Amino acid sequence: MFRLITAFIGIALLCFAAIWLTNHPGSLTLDWYGYQVHTSFVLGVVLVAFAAFILLVILRLLLALVRGPSGFLSFMSARRERKGLAALSDGMVAVAAGDVRSARKHARDAAKLLPDAPLTGLLTAQSAQLEGRDKDAAKSFEAMLDNPKTEFLGLRGLFIQARRLGDRDNAQNYAERAFARNPRTRWAAEALFELQAAEEDWVAAIDTLDRAFNMKLLPRELARRRRMVILTAQALEAETAAHAQADEGTDVAYERALRLANEALVIDPLFPPAVAIATRCYGALDRTKKGARLVEDVWSQSPHPEIADAYEGLFLKESAIDRLARIRTLVAKRPDHIESQLMLTRAAILSRDWSTARLALRSSIDGSSPRAASRRVCILMAAIEEGERKDSLAARTWLGRALGAPEDPQWLGDNYRSDRWSPIDPVSGQFDGLKWDEPPLKLTVAPWSRAGLPQDDGQTASALAAMAGAGALAAHPASGTAPSTHAPADADATDSLFRLPPLPDDPGVGDDEYADSSGAEKHW
Repeated sequence: MFRLITAFIGIALLCFAAIWLTNHPGSLTLDWYGYQVHTSFVLGVVLVAFAAFILLVILRLLLALVRGPSGFLSFMSARRERKGLAALSDGMVAVAAGDVRSARKHARDAAKLLPDAPLTGLLTAQSAQLEGRDKDAAKSFEAMLDNPKTEFLGLRGLFIQARRLGDRDNAQNYAERAFARNPRTRWAAEALFELQAAEEDWVAAIDTLDRAFNMKLLPRELARRRRMVILTAQALEAETAAHAQADEGTDVAYERALRLANEALVIDPLFPPAVAIATRCYGALDRTKKGARLVEDVWSQSPHPEIADAYEGLFLKESAIDRLARIRTLVAKRPDHIESQLMLTRAAILSRDWSTARLALRSSIDGSSPRAASRRVCILMAAIEEGERKDSLAARTWLGRALGAPEDPQWLGDNYRSDRWSPIDPVSGQFDGLKWDEPPLKLTVAPWSRAGLPQDDGQTASALAAMAGAGALAAHPASGTAPSTHAPADADATDSLFRLPPLPDDPGVGDDEYADSSGAEKHW
């Protein structure tokens, strides 16, 4: 609308000028080098305008001739760039779609048209990866290291390539270089931390964790959780080392384990592995009262079999009756919890207080509890029947029920379960990947009939109680049952604690910042 009004006003002005010139005629005389030209004023104005137009056209032609070569080169360069960008775009789409042939063709075209573009090297490398040419992909990523603009991208590509090939040393080297070059990149910090944790290099892992937190790459709660897990892992290593020593340095090792466990408990006072380690260390250092007080403080909020075992270990020198009295006091803080009931039952069996043992498990076996009797409950009931009444048939019946009973809570990971905690999931290699929960899968077997049970082979009630106390699933040797589907509690330490897990997953490219933007250094 505005343009239409402007055009109308312009036409009106021209018409007004034409009418005015018609109503006011005049003459124009030109005297130049002895020549005189007489004409009307209107015709003179038209001739001057025409001459100016011709002059302008001539000047444009001259400029076009002068600028022609450079203009032609610019046109060809722009055309080449458009074709190169189209090849890059189509190549990235082909890589994402898994079209090997198109990805190879577009990568070749992009390399010819835009050899210096940062994305050209990435497309070439990804195309090689798609075809399975890992060496060519590595060469493309290494070539990107020579350009400051693509160096970081090349380091990320080489890291992912090394991780896929299982080359842990090079993967960690590339992650370290990437984190040193750009400390504010979250994927580099995550990758470096997970690799160091997988190697159980806890000192380096804590240093990387602190740097990532100070760079605002991690939320405070996540950073504190990771620090607590690392401190607990260090305490576990120190306790294991103390067990292996037989000289005067044993107390020093236990003191170090205790200090690390207490530092972890400052962050989370209810973390069961840290509580259990601290309790065992107190017992090894003859500080039984402090260990007992620690368990009594946390039992009402966090009953756990590891804590129960550590508490029982504090009073091994006491008589079974005295130990039962202590445990009665402890379980009174949380009498409705299954771990309190199991702990009291074990102590009652050892002191041969059968009525107390049956009463502790009554809610689990009479149907009043919302949860069905677990395997440990069934094994303890077998021990009670064998120990109190010498009823081998009833004991084997309970063992048969144990095979189909719900499994007790364990440390669960990726296709992994264990009664022992580990800072690293041995299957997936994930740091802090184990969670305490009930296994989702249950072992299903045909129900036993009393008439078809095998004969007793002399298995004792005390052995059954010991198995239940350790949290392991153990079938009666003569029952012909299949082995457990999860890792046994007494498995070799190399199976879970010291076996090198696989590399972590791709950390991604996100650089989320959770902390405030003040830029101040963070402290724990």
